[in-house]
Amino acid sequence: MTLLFLERESESVSLSLSHTCSHTVAEGSIPVAQDEFLCPVCLDLLKDPVTTACGHSYCKICLTDCWDQEDQKGAYSCPQCRHTFSPRPALATHVLLAEMLEKLKKTRLQTAVSDAGSGDVECDVCTGKKLKAVKSCLVCLNSYCQNHLEQHESFFRSKKHKLTEATGRLQEMICTKHEEPLKLYCRTDQSCICYPCVMDEHKNHETVTAEEERAEKQRILKETQVKYQKRIQQREKELEELRAAVESHKRSAQTAVKDSERITELIRSIERSHSELIRLIRDQEKTAVSRAEERLERLEQEINDLRRRDAELEQLSHTQDHIQFLQSFQSFSVSPESAEQPITISSHLSFSHVEKSVSKLKEKLEEFCTEEIEQISDRVMYSEIIPLKEPKTRPEFLQYCRFLTLDPNTVNKHLRLSEENRAATNTDTDQPYPDHPDRFDYWDQVLCRESVCGRCYWELEWSGDVDISVSYKSISRKGDGDECEFGRNDQSWSLFCSPSSYSFRHNNIVTDLPGKYITLRTEVYDDDDDDDDDDDDDDRRTEVDDDDDDDDDDVRRTEMYDDDDDDDDDVRRTEVDDDDDDDDDVRRTEVDDDDDDDDVRGTEVYDDDDDDDDVRGTEVYDDDDDDDDVRRTEVYDDDDDDVRRTEVCDDGDVRRIGVFVDHSAGTLSFYSVSDTMSLIHTVQTTFTQTLYPGFTVGSVSSVKLYDLTAEIET
Repeated sequence: MTLLFLERESESVSLSLSHTCSHTVAEGSIPVAQDEFLCPVCLDLLKDPVTTACGHSYCKICLTDCWDQEDQKGAYSCPQCRHTFSPRPALATHVLLAEMLEKLKKTRLQTAVSDAGSGDVECDVCTGKKLKAVKSCLVCLNSYCQNHLEQHESFFRSKKHKLTEATGRLQEMICTKHEEPLKLYCRTDQSCICYPCVMDEHKNHETVTAEEERAEKQRILKETQVKYQKRIQQREKELEELRAAVESHKRSAQTAVKDSERITELIRSIERSHSELIRLIRDQEKTAVSRAEERLERLEQEINDLRRRDAELEQLSHTQDHIQFLQSFQSFSVSPESAEQPITISSHLSFSHVEKSVSKLKEKLEEFCTEEIEQISDRVMYSEIIPLKEPKTRPEFLQYCRFLTLDPNTVNKHLRLSEENRAATNTDTDQPYPDHPDRFDYWDQVLCRESVCGRCYWELEWSGDVDISVSYKSISRKGDGDECEFGRNDQSWSLFCSPSSYSFRHNNIVTDLPGKYITLRTEVYDDDDDDDDDDDDDDRRTEVDDDDDDDDDDVRRTEMYDDDDDDDDDVRRTEVDDDDDDDDDVRRTEVDDDDDDDDVRGTEVYDDDDDDDDVRGTEVYDDDDDDDDVRRTEVYDDDDDDVRRTEVCDDGDVRRIGVFVDHSAGTLSFYSVSDTMSLIHTVQTTFTQTLYPGFTVGSVSSVKLYDLTAEIET
C-alpha cells in the first residue's frame, strides 16, 4: 500500500491509497483508495475539504453545521476524535486535497460513465443514448448519471436534495391520480398519498407525513424484529435440543439393538437347557436300560437252567429202573428257588410327565415372549423424538384402535361371556367355569386377554351399572378386599358409569363427575288465578273457564311453540276437567308435528285433589332413529306451582364409551362417543407396568367391546 503525505501549515493528513480499488489519474498512475476520501459526517466524497488541527478531514459545510450547533457551548470538537478547540478555528479549503479529489472524481466519472445495460437504471436527463444512473434524487424524482449528478449537486448545493442509490421505483413514488410526489400517509386507508389527495378522497382522514409514519412503522418493525430475533433464538435453542435429542435417540437405539442381542443369548440359554435336558434324558435312559438288560441276561440264564432241569426231570420220570430213579431223585428233590427277588415292573415306563412339563414350559414361554415382545414393540413404535400430537377426532383415535377380547381365565362366575368373548353380561348365577388362579372369585370383574402399551384406543357399549377400568396384571384376584376391586387400589383406574352419573376412582379416592350424557329440563309454571302484569308474551297460556256453574273452575292449559321455524306450530296440551266429582281428572297429551310424522309424547292420567304430589312418569319420544328415547318424570302439585321435570336421554349415543391410553405419556382418557368425541374425564399419572383393560359388571348390566378394526377396513 502506497502512502501519500499531504502537508499544509504544519498539519499533515495521512491518506491511505490502496491498490485493490485503484483508478488511474490524469497525470500519472497513482493507486488511490477512494474510501479514504469519504467525509465521516455525510459518508460521501469530500466536498470543499477542510482539515482540523487533529488531522481529520470533512466537507466544509458538514463541519460548519456541526460547529454551529456547538456555538452555545463555546467549545468546538472534532466529530471523529472529539478533540476540542477554543476559540472556533477558521476553516479553509485544503487545496491539495481538493485537487486530489477533483482528479478522483474525474476518474470516477470516466469509470462510471457507461451505457445503461439490461436491468440498470437509466439516467432521466440523458438525451439520445441513456447512460447508467448512479444516484436518484428523492426530491426531484429523477435518476442521474455521474455527469448530470454533478450538475444537479452544483445547482442544488444550498438545498441539499436527498440522494439515494439509483432506483427504478421512482414512478411508484408519484400519485397516479394527481401525478404529485407521495409525501403523506393515510392511516385510515393504510396507503401513501400526495398533498392533493388530502383535499380529495382522503379528506377528514387521519394523515401524517411519510417520515412520521416511517418512524412509527420503523418502531413497529424493530419490535417485530425483536420478536423474530427472540423466535430465532428460541428456534435455534430448539434446533440444538432437537439435534441433541436425535443424537441421544441414535445412541439409545444403538444401545437397544445391543440389548436386543440378549434375546439371542436367551435363545442360546434355552438351547443349552434343551441340550442339557436331552443329555439327562439320554443318561437316564442309558442307566435304566443298562440295569434292565443286566436283569434280562440273568433272567434268560435262569430260564435256561430251569428248562435244563425240567428236561432232566422229564427224562427221570420215564426211567424204568426203580433203584436208579430213587438214587437220582435225591439230587432233584431240592426245590428250585431264585436268589433274586421277584421283578416288579415300574408303572412309569414313559416320559409323559416330562412331555407335559415341557409342553407347559413351552406355553408359558410363548405367552411370556408374545406379551413381552409386544410390549417392547409398542415401546419401540412410540419412542419418538418429537411427541405425537394428541388425537382430537374419532378418525384420529381410530389410528390407535386395538382389538380386545375378554379373558375367560379371569372372568367372575357371575358373568356370562358371549360374542366370541367380546361381551359380558351379569346373570347373578354361577357359570360353569373351571377354577383358575387368575379368576376373580368375589367381584363381578373381568380382564382383557390383550395388554395395552404405547398408544391404544378401544370402544365399548354398556348398560346398567359398570366400571370401565385399566389395571396392572398383578392385581389380586382372590377375596373381597380393596386390593381386588378395580379403582380401590394403586393397581387400577376405574370410571363408574350409571344411568344417572359418572365417577372416577383410583386408590380408593372417588371423583364425582357430571352426568354429561343426561340432559335435564325443568319447566315451572303458575296455575293460580293471578294475572301477569308483564309485557312479555308467554309461550305457555293458561285459560280458566267455568262451564258447569259450580264453584270449581275448569283449567285448560295449552302450550304453543314452534321449534322448527316452519308454518306449523307444535302443540302441547294439558287439560284439567272438573266433572262434578270429588276428584279432578288430569289428562295430558302432547303432540309434536315438527316433521312429516307426528310424534305422540304420551297421555297421562293422575289425581291432583290431595296435598301430595302425583308422579306419573313415562313418555316415549321418537326422534326418527332406531332407538326410542325414554326419560320423562312429571310432578304436579295443584296447591302450588306446577313443576315439570324432563330428562332426555339418547340411547343411541350416550351408551358408547371410548378409552384412550398413552402409556409413555401417562394419560388415560374416557370419551362419550357419537358424531363427536366428548371428553368425560382424563387423568395424568405414571404407569409403571403394562395395562390391561377390565370391567366390573353390576347386576342386570352388560358390556360389549367393539371390533374397530373391522370398522376401519370398511
